[in-house]
Amino acid sequence: MMHKLLKTSLIVMGLAFTHMSHAADNALSQPETVNCPGSFFTVDLPTDAKQCQLFDTDTPASMVFFSPANKDTMIQHFQSTIPSLKVMSTFNDYTLLMGEEDTIRIIVSTDGKGSQVDVLIIQHGEFAKNS
Repeated sequence: MMHKLLKTSLIVMGLAFTHMSHAADNALSQPETVNCPGSFFTVDLPTDAKQCQLFDTDTPASMVFFSPANKDTMIQHFQSTIPSLKVMSTFNDYTLLMGEEDTIRIIVSTDGKGSQVDVLIIQHGEFAKNS
């Protein structure tokens, strides 16, 4: 249990560091704005999702997007659309949601006047192929 908690904390800290690094580089370049899909695997995205960046479409797969909704609204959205998601940890305003059997992880953080959301699909055994 302690090993799993440490592993989860390290992942959150790594993503927090990545987010801070991107924020520092943000003055130099803006991310390419891409139309966001309605869903990523079986994760329904909010209709106001913007600036989607897909990093892979085969598992493990990940994507990042911005929403003008606040962090609590984003957490509520994902927990209402995927009831198995539970808050596993919060670190420096980054909240980690994990699904049963650790097949999905969603990290939500405050980003200016909205939220940044990182979605990681670790394995798609119960998830349909992303299209």
